[in-house]
Amino acid sequence: MTISARTILLSSDEAVADAVAEAFGSDSLLTPIGAVGSLDELETMLALRPSGLVIVDVQENPESMLAALREIIPGKPGCQFVVVADSFDKRVLLESMQIGARHYLPKDWIGPDIVPICRELVEQISESGDEGATGGRVCTVLSTSGGCGATTFAVNLAAELGDLSGERSLIVDFDLRFGGVATHLGVNGEYGLADLLAREGPMDSDLVRSTAVKRGDWVDVLLSPATINFAEPAPLYFDELQATLGVFRHGYPWTLIDAPSLPFDAASTLAGYSDEIAIVLNLSVKDLRNTRLLLEGLAKAGVTTPVHLFANRVRGAGKPITLKDAAETLEFDGDLRALLEDEASATQALHSGEPLLKSAPKSKLRRQFRDFAEELFGPEAELEETEEPGAKGKTLLGGRGKRNKKAA
Repeated sequence: MTISARTILLSSDEAVADAVAEAFGSDSLLTPIGAVGSLDELETMLALRPSGLVIVDVQENPESMLAALREIIPGKPGCQFVVVADSFDKRVLLESMQIGARHYLPKDWIGPDIVPICRELVEQISESGDEGATGGRVCTVLSTSGGCGATTFAVNLAAELGDLSGERSLIVDFDLRFGGVATHLGVNGEYGLADLLAREGPMDSDLVRSTAVKRGDWVDVLLSPATINFAEPAPLYFDELQATLGVFRHGYPWTLIDAPSLPFDAASTLAGYSDEIAIVLNLSVKDLRNTRLLLEGLAKAGVTTPVHLFANRVRGAGKPITLKDAAETLEFDGDLRALLEDEASATQALHSGEPLLKSAPKSKLRRQFRDFAEELFGPEAELEETEEPGAKGKTLLGGRGKRNKKAA
């Protein structure tokens, strides 16, 4: 089960799962697919991902399955339900429509022709403007050594994503040693991440927002225990981490997890529950070795979340280890990207307690964070030139909200 799923499929028939996966291919609006095998698992998944396409195979017991869906569907206005059965049955079709399902499909109809139908259903969710219908996404930032720049990466990417979406993003500081996010953004507070994870009773988006510290127009920060009390930081409890990330998704279009020094089991759990993983490294023998071990560990743990590698402080010619050398050493299937060395801009941002979009908006380093943020919005996001007099850059349309034009 993966909570990064865009489509949830409930079926005990492997042939149905294979047919849906083949039909959807790599469609960015419909995949990845989260497969569940029971109604209990379906309800758990829906609690974490309150929006998207839900395909339910009722053939095993149509009467009881449809009765259960009658109770589930009204409480999930951000979901579009499709019922699947072995063959066309007029009675099942009628009851499916009565309980609020949007489509009915015999199994032998599952093929390429269902893709436009399913895409239209998902697009209707986005057009409805329902907050619960546009579940946010989570990116976990991991590091391969101390001082490699992972916190700087997380802070600046969170700011760019908040600026692009026109809504505040959330950055969660899992740095148990120093609480680097607070240092980068010049913030403090009495409550933070540990208080949320140790709470008694339910958690919701309002509780997260009231616990987080606001910074600028772009981000809310859940502070590390080390920021709250450096001498005696409170412990972090990971028992309800999956549900907690579900709450983050409901309340924010983007959540950035800064996890530079967690034990591997905790880091891999976070990574597995995320939609994207960014690993930041320096071009050194130590970092390359650690990166390779980290990638191997994530694979062994069954983590299938997309991984992006970023080499920090790359100077170009004259470096003992080149980007090409590093890529060959890591044997990484994806891209290894360079973050160019720009000590002046990075230092200015740190000293001012501002992200680069505020402290050095025209720097090349800031542009690299902006480019990656725009990439994460995906091909479905449409970019248009701003019409505001004197503004430069582009306005993002088609995501959650519009880009804030103040830092174009």
